[in-house]
This record gives sequence, C-alpha cells and structure tokens, in this order.
Amino acid sequence: MFEIGNELEVAQIDGIGPNGVTCIVVDNLYKNPDEVRKFALTHRGEAGKINEQCDFGDRLAIPHKDIRNIKEVIDDFVRNRAIWNNWYDELSYETSWKNAEFLVNFTSHQTLVNNPLGLVPHQDTYLKFQLPSRFGVVIYLNTPEECEGGTNFYSYLDKQGLERSLLYEKQFTEITSADNKCTKTYQDLFTELQMSSALKIEAEIGMRYNRMLIYPVDVLHAPSMAPGWFKNNERIAQVLFL
Repeated sequence: MFEIGNELEVAQIDGIGPNGVTCIVVDNLYKNPDEVRKFALTHRGEAGKINEQCDFGDRLAIPHKDIRNIKEVIDDFVRNRAIWNNWYDELSYETSWKNAEFLVNFTSHQTLVNNPLGLVPHQDTYLKFQLPSRFGVVIYLNTPEECEGGTNFYSYLDKQGLERSLLYEKQFTEITSADNKCTKTYQDLFTELQMSSALKIEAEIGMRYNRMLIYPVDVLHAPSMAPGWFKNNERIAQVLFL
C-alpha cells in the first residue's frame, strides 16, 4: 500500500501572502488511492479527538511501515533549500519520518455545528510553542463527487506566522465558553470570519482526490469549510508533520 503513482503532476505556488510562502501541490500521488481510502475508512472507528480545545474533528493514528513509500517524493521538495529559503533541518526531518504514522483527519458539518471554533485558522507550530516539525503534508482522500473546498492560507493583521494561537486574541476569547466551546453558531462564526478585516485569505488550494500539499508548518491555514458542506460524508485528509 501507499505506492507512488506513475503520472505525478506537480505545481509550485510561490509568493503566497506578505511572507511569500510556498506551497507544493502534487496530483495523482498514490497509484491506488482507493486502497488507501478504504484502509482509512475501515479503521474509522479507532479515531479519537484531534484537539479538545479547538475541535478539528477526529484523527486516526496507525503505525504502518509502508507509509515511507511516499518519502522519496516528499524528499525531492523538502530537501530543496531554494524553495524554502534554507528553512530545512535534516535531523528534524529524518526523526519525524522515524515516528511517522498513518494519520487521517475526519471532519464533518456536524463537527463544526458542535464547536465552530474549528473554523478558526491555526498553525501546526507557533513561535512560543515550537514543535520540531518544519513541514505539513495534507493528502485528500475524498472521491471526486465528495470534494468541496480545500485548504486556505491566511494572514492576520498582515502576519502569516503568529507567536501563539488566534484563540488567545480578544476577538475569539470573547466567544469562547469556559469549556472551550464557541458561543456563536457555525453560520454566525463563518460569516464573521468571512467579513473580518483582520483575517485575509491569501490563497485557496482546491480539494482534489489523491492530491498532496506540502507547506511550512508555521503558516496560518485552515480547511476550507462552509455550512452545509460534508453533511452526508466526512472530509477525509491524511496528514504528516515532518
């Protein structure tokens, strides 16, 4: 499983936002994406909450040695220092691969009805709470008829990388209850974020079956979700932190 396809299509998107962030997009990643998708869905019942504070849905985590089959493709981009302005650390990268698991996020309309704070853009690491990982990877496992949205990259007050979570900002602490739930509805928070003068969508990368994104972990981003999407099926995204 996880064998690489023979017809990869690669795009390098440069100059995203005020920091000029780069995102690599690879289509047709897996030779047999249906097999990977089926494996994820077969083990769906083993998934647990990703984050109790800001509910992004459930995450499946299964050790699987064959996940390294995609390493050679990711290596070509991550190790290219010219792409990332030298922001690469060999030891951190290889250590992350040694600990890599088959991680899959499951998110639905109901997830965000239960706690709309999952809409708030986040980073995988922050200046004040740094993780060793340097790169995030997302692989979409929704079939074409299920695909909606994708991944958005944001800036907040013209910054794409923050010292700490947006949930510490007054705008969001005022709508967060003592048990870390949002006091606004999904629709209301969605509209508020869309109308915000502080938040700006710098790039939208569309969801496509068997598409992989590679991006720096310290950049604000979020799944592109809207009320009514993923009511009949979940958003299924394999992730890696490298």
